[in-house]
Amino acid sequence: MQDEELKGYTQNGRGSSEAPLSYCPTTKEANEVLDSMPDKCSTSDIRPWGSWESFDLKAKPAIVKLLYIKKGQVLSYQFHDYRSEYWKVASGEVEAIINDKKRVLKTGDTAKIPTGDKHRLSALSDAIILEMSFGYYDENDITRLKDEYGRAHENG
Repeated sequence: MQDEELKGYTQNGRGSSEAPLSYCPTTKEANEVLDSMPDKCSTSDIRPWGSWESFDLKAKPAIVKLLYIKKGQVLSYQFHDYRSEYWKVASGEVEAIINDKKRVLKTGDTAKIPTGDKHRLSALSDAIILEMSFGYYDENDITRLKDEYGRAHENG
């Protein structure tokens, strides 16, 4: 691809030649994916901090989750090798840490997390986060750097 064609794409931040290019969506593109979301979730799981639901969009190169985070709970400080993420706060207030930079996100706020960037969320109130993953999706593509629930050396 030419440099102009690469706009919006990121290579794995740690320089791995095996990692594919990942697309980090614009808000417009993320909204187009949202318009095609199915009515029911395809998978869900309960975690120590709350729960999540995913929506497999089949025809779109994205997985969409709703993260339900309980007030005072925190997700792992982690990164992904093969996917980027886009967060939109559906309700509540969270502290987002992306590459060691803190920022408070409130209902309607968004954040982009390119492939390889370290990130985590802490709930300042009960919160619902819309998380869209772009690139190769696998729940085991998680390297946890810090985790309050003792999972720092686990994947998934």
